[in-house]
Amino acid sequence: MLKRILGSKRFFRSVRAFVAGMLLSLCTHSLQATSFLYFYNPNVTVTNYNDLKSLIDVYLASEGNYQFQPFDNQQNFENVLLDPQPHLFMLTSYQYEQWNERVQERPDLTLTPLLVGAIDGQSTYSKVLTSKTADIDLKTALSKRIAFSGDRAVALKILNELAMQADLSIRDNYNVIEVPKDLDALMSVTFGVAQVALTANTIYEQFKQRNSKQSEDLKVLAESAPISLPIVTTYLKNSQDISSFIEILEKMQSTEQGQEALGMLGLTGWLKVNAAVPNSAWVEIARE
Repeated sequence: MLKRILGSKRFFRSVRAFVAGMLLSLCTHSLQATSFLYFYNPNVTVTNYNDLKSLIDVYLASEGNYQFQPFDNQQNFENVLLDPQPHLFMLTSYQYEQWNERVQERPDLTLTPLLVGAIDGQSTYSKVLTSKTADIDLKTALSKRIAFSGDRAVALKILNELAMQADLSIRDNYNVIEVPKDLDALMSVTFGVAQVALTANTIYEQFKQRNSKQSEDLKVLAESAPISLPIVTTYLKNSQDISSFIEILEKMQSTEQGQEALGMLGLTGWLKVNAAVPNSAWVEIARE
């Protein structure tokens, strides 16, 4: 009986069909295009990009054919923005706005925000201008040496916005010095290297709590309007691949590994754009 089964043509056709199907499935999986989360944010201090990539890649690989690719160079990041494939791009709201202004005549290169980063459920932060110089006013402070970290263009933009809020003249430049982190900017003021610091309000509050003696003379001279935390954008918002990728990112905050990865990005979770605080222009654009 067994000999007759093994010798039948139907049996061998079935085996060949099964093997062919398995090989096709394996090839399809291996050839499936990898979807990337591309990242560039000059306002986040990354000590080791390889460690950041490895940590997030391990999380993403457990969910499918996804990878994380960080950049420390704006031009290299913008080169991948020119390739409208089913990928995600994580960048600052300022970079997002600048990019979409540049590609107004290229709808295929217009980014759509899907997620916004969150810290303890909040999707925005603000920048504060602080000094320990006695009786200094905003006008005088803006003429002093100002320590900042991150994107220089953004820092200058915020300084001009603070000036306009107080009906002061805006400038093409300020006497600014760049430091690695917001904490360094505050330390620069306490040690007299700079007279004024421009930092995130959250970092200023942390500094006050942890360094009560050094910060006792610091005072806030001005505070910016709310600024969005980094956003995740795409070209193909209706793609099933993108929808699946977004769901994977949203789950990060519910796993230990995902929480660690988010921490390296300076976040504690994500919010969908529709659930974000509507204080940024891109949120309104996304709702149109």
